[in-house]
Amino acid sequence: MADPSDATVTSTCRVRRRDLESGDPGEVRSQTRATVPGPPPLPAAPPGRFGDLTRASIEEITGLAAQPPTPVSASTISSRRYGTGMILQHLAGFDGATWQERWEAAGLDDPDRPVAGLSGHRRTRQLLLCGMRMLFQWRVVRPCLGAVHANRLSGYAEPFRQMQDDPLLDAFFDLVDASEEGHIAKLEAKFDITAAMTAFGIRLAGMTPEGMLYYGIQSRPFLSASENRLPGRQAWHFLRLMGRFPASAPATMRGSAYRGPRSVTEMIDRYQVSDAEVRDPLIDYITRRAVGIDYTTTEALAQGLAGLFWSAIERINPAQRDLRLSQATYEQWKAETAVLPDGRPRKNFDALQLAVRSFYLDLQSWAVTEPERWARWAVPCPVRDSELRGRNGRRRRVVERMADRTRERQPLLPVLTEYVDQHHRDLESLLAATREAPPGQEFTHHGRRYRRTNAQARRAAGSWAGLTGITGFLSGLTAGERRAGPAGPGG
Repeated sequence: MADPSDATVTSTCRVRRRDLESGDPGEVRSQTRATVPGPPPLPAAPPGRFGDLTRASIEEITGLAAQPPTPVSASTISSRRYGTGMILQHLAGFDGATWQERWEAAGLDDPDRPVAGLSGHRRTRQLLLCGMRMLFQWRVVRPCLGAVHANRLSGYAEPFRQMQDDPLLDAFFDLVDASEEGHIAKLEAKFDITAAMTAFGIRLAGMTPEGMLYYGIQSRPFLSASENRLPGRQAWHFLRLMGRFPASAPATMRGSAYRGPRSVTEMIDRYQVSDAEVRDPLIDYITRRAVGIDYTTTEALAQGLAGLFWSAIERINPAQRDLRLSQATYEQWKAETAVLPDGRPRKNFDALQLAVRSFYLDLQSWAVTEPERWARWAVPCPVRDSELRGRNGRRRRVVERMADRTRERQPLLPVLTEYVDQHHRDLESLLAATREAPPGQEFTHHGRRYRRTNAQARRAAGSWAGLTGITGFLSGLTAGERRAGPAGPGG
């Protein structure tokens, strides 16, 4: 309970909070400025080692295969030449003045149409993929982020770096290699920065915090269902260490995506109130109310008055220009809002009506003491007192339903706890058995046959065991055991 001698502290016996100091207008301010995601601007000319190849002939481009920046075998040069020629011949069959236009016309920028789908023959497919990688590294075409991820560019980062002649990119790789981060974190950082540079068509100097955040957000849908991370977060860390981002940039990518609390104006503008004559008093009213309520309640009030009330009024009567509502308009609003879009009744409609009634009555009260500011908005309240009779009884019914759900589920808690514990024990024993088996060996666990696998594409998930001969199931054991494990002291 609050100390009565401290006039600046209030308490609801559940939440202890400090009131705003006198003279503060009560505005809810944003404490952090969010980074607005967006691709970085394209450079005036493609940044590749070999200049602008967007209109070069097939012979000019395939001739680059013999000029690798580092020594490679004759068979690698041959694969580059044939693969590049094959994919360019395919693109030449589509309209466009540049290879980029032909790439897009061929539909290869569509994530659902990876280059591997152009041929069912294994060797032809390998050559096409090799050619595709060379077009990316030579900056002949610039795939969208969806195409980058759809084409599974494993092992792409180092060859891309070698092709770029970009001192900053070399310094980035050196910084990553010299760090104490884990092997997987280093691979992620290198791949994400090279994938972003490929999709954005830039050198490392052109990467911005906005661009890196855009890469992370746009790439996240292409992660597997078991991955819960923001792509590019490791690259963000090293770019910041290099000083490539301004000092104001957050230390983490996730921190850049967090925008802090909205101001009252931002809350209202989410609901696109079209009439500025009504928008302004809504902002002023909620700003004044925000002095004595918490942020969550302020957001709920803005949603109720601007979203569920006035936006709906403007939809019902576009000619409405003030707060004085006709009975017909109010009745139509009440009939529409009392029911959810799926036809179910809105359970908190009483609370919404009470918020609307308080809005009108507060304006009437304030107009007495501050007529110069509020008198023009003092109009009759459309919500009659009789409509709220029985509200307390309806509220008790809601509380009773909540209590009933708790009573119904309480007996099932031991069953759920036992299931979770048993599931964790099963995964622990399966993980132990997997670690004892060398890669490729089959073993039996609880009547099921498994084979330990260690594919390079799945090393990031830890130890893997594939179930063979029954369902073809492939399980990420380390990640699964960690998710099923007991919570820590705080959890």
